[in-house]
Amino acid sequence: MKKIFAIVALAVLFLQSSLITNAASSRTISFSGYTWNVKNSYMGPGPNWWTDAASDVYTDNNGALHLSIINRGGTWYSSEVYLSSSLGYGTYRFVTDSNVDSFDPNVVLGLFMYQDDTHEIDTEYSKWGIVDGPNLGHSVQPAGTKGNNYQYKISLDHALPVTNEIDWQPSRVIFRTTQNGNLIKEWSYSGTDNFVPGKEFADINFWLMKGLAPINGQNVEAIISSFQFTPYLVPAVTVPAVEPIIVEPVITAPAAPTTAPAVTVEPSRSSPSRNISRPLVKKAVEFVRKIYKINHLKKGVRIR
Repeated sequence: MKKIFAIVALAVLFLQSSLITNAASSRTISFSGYTWNVKNSYMGPGPNWWTDAASDVYTDNNGALHLSIINRGGTWYSSEVYLSSSLGYGTYRFVTDSNVDSFDPNVVLGLFMYQDDTHEIDTEYSKWGIVDGPNLGHSVQPAGTKGNNYQYKISLDHALPVTNEIDWQPSRVIFRTTQNGNLIKEWSYSGTDNFVPGKEFADINFWLMKGLAPINGQNVEAIISSFQFTPYLVPAVTVPAVEPIIVEPVITAPAAPTTAPAVTVEPSRSSPSRNISRPLVKKAVEFVRKIYKINHLKKGVRIR
């Protein structure tokens, strides 16, 4: 019997999870330049009944989106709109124009990106059933993981809109809440549950915690005056300036001639003896013979 009960309980949980992650929609609405699906049927979160009636989910003459939590015939209905595809990394800016810090304790306004229950990035205005509890929270699912969830209490000027930003980057998620240009709260998450976009979609929902009726029993409306998405830009890499390299001119010696320079040879001068004429030589010989002959005659030597 216990086994049968356990199997039934698991089946119920499976069906509820399937209903939560497979939203039904029969209507779309144009808001802030995007086409949003309007949720209907019975499913999570909560679970709740969801209305897609034109009187419950609509945009006014100023282009603001109105979402309702309303009782019809004893049944409470919540409302939700969501995009069909991923926008990816970037800044998601939801501007609300309601008393978001003073909703009924059982009411939840969610501004978020959703893929599945473990891949979700949330800004939520809710007291989660505690009358005097924190009224604003930021989380990266699973919210039960230490460091993935931050809750705090804020007090806002109800005469002014509130800007809620989710700056989704590859290495971190930054949540900012500002009003009239003043920073109310900021929280940065850089844990391991940040995920890669591609299957998620932007979502806005207005619902009842655990499907419980508002404690005050009153219908309630949330007004989102605008939605804006700015894609994430990869930071530019700054390259330091390179000092110019000054090259000193190189003085090169003239190249050696490829051919030896012509050598001018002066004509050699002949010895003086070679310049004496033949007749002069002959006369000199005859003179020597005569001298020789005279000397021998004096000695009585006959000379031929």
